[in-house]
Amino acid sequence: MYVLLVPALAETAAGDAPLAVGIVVFVLATAGWGMLVVHDFILVAIQRPWWAPWRNAVFAVVRITLLVVLGSSLGAQGVVLSWALPIVVWIAAGTVAIGFLSPGASPAAPRAASCPRAAT
Repeated sequence: MYVLLVPALAETAAGDAPLAVGIVVFVLATAGWGMLVVHDFILVAIQRPWWAPWRNAVFAVVRITLLVVLGSSLGAQGVVLSWALPIVVWIAAGTVAIGFLSPGASPAAPRAASCPRAAT
């Protein structure tokens, strides 16, 4: 809805492509950003909170590097892509990493005991 109210965002994201491409990039980047936030909470929930700051630090370095590279060659669209492209990669890599880091991910990992029923 936001990109429809402020179409300049979609125009910037699209660059020379049709406006629909900019809308898709904006919507996917927004949803992806939400997934990145959820990944931080998942890392805490599976008792691997120290991964979150490291992941975020590497993500920031990648974004800044892409900002310099893409921003100098693509202008405003490069700024958008310097955020959108790492989000896609980080969601894929983060999902795989969380799968491996989760307790019970390996066959040798002990399974969580079920909650015993309270005696009545």
